[in-house]
Amino acid sequence: MAKFTGSMSKGLAAATLDKEYQDQRRMSKSRNRPKHALYGVTSGGNAFASSMASGIGGLARHPLEGAEKEGLQGFVKGVGKGFLGLATKPAIGAFDLASNVAEGVRNTTTVFDQEGLDRVRLTRFIGMDGIVRPYSQREALGQFWLKTLDDGKHFHEDYIAHLELPGKDMIVMLKYNRIMLVRAKKLKVEWDIKLNDIQTISKERTGMTITLKGGTNGPFVPVQEQSSRDWLYRQIGVAVRHFNERYNAKG
Repeated sequence: MAKFTGSMSKGLAAATLDKEYQDQRRMSKSRNRPKHALYGVTSGGNAFASSMASGIGGLARHPLEGAEKEGLQGFVKGVGKGFLGLATKPAIGAFDLASNVAEGVRNTTTVFDQEGLDRVRLTRFIGMDGIVRPYSQREALGQFWLKTLDDGKHFHEDYIAHLELPGKDMIVMLKYNRIMLVRAKKLKVEWDIKLNDIQTISKERTGMTITLKGGTNGPFVPVQEQSSRDWLYRQIGVAVRHFNERYNAKG
C-alpha cells in the first residue's frame, strides 16, 4: 500500500512542473519518514495540508513569477502551471497522507516511541567563507544529498551547488575539487571528475562539454535551458577559483 501510493504521488509531483514544491516534498519525505502509526498520521496530515496550500497559492504565485521572468508569455505559462498544480497537488497530498499512514502502521513498535520524531528542516548550508546567510531550502537539500551519496562516502566533503536535470533522474553535483553526475533516485555517483583533470569546459546549445587534460573527450552534461547552463558554468568557475587558491597557497 505504502509503495503504491508513494509511487503515485511521486509521479504526480513530477507532473506539477513546480521545482520548489518538488524539492520541499522530497526534503520532507527524506527527513520525516514515519517510524510509528501516530507519526504517520501527523506527517501525512502535514503533507496533505502543505500540498493543498501549495496548490491554492500557486494560482497567484506562478503567474506573477512567470511575468517577472518572461513578461506576458511567462504570465500565461504561470497561469497554466498554477491550474496544473491546483489539479494535481491535492491528489498528491492525499496519496502522501495514505502512504505515510500505511508506512507508520507498518513500522510501529509503540505509539510512545519518540525516536521517529526527526527534524523536518535540514541542516543549514554554510559556505567555505563561514558567513551565515538566510536559510536556503535548495542549498540545504543539495548539501544533504552530497553527504548521503554512496552511503555517506562524501560526508566530509564541501558542497558548492547542484543542478537537477529535468526528466533524466540525474543531478550535477559540484564540490570544491570535483564535479559529479549523480543518479537522483538511488543517490549513487554515475561519474566523478577531479577539477585538476579538466582542461576546458565549453557551453554548447544543449549542454556542456568537458574536455580532459591531453585533449581526451570527457562526459557531456545535458542542460537544455540556457539560464541553467549559465548558472552552472558560473558555479564551476567559483569551484575552479577556490581550487586554484588552495593549490597556490599550498605551493
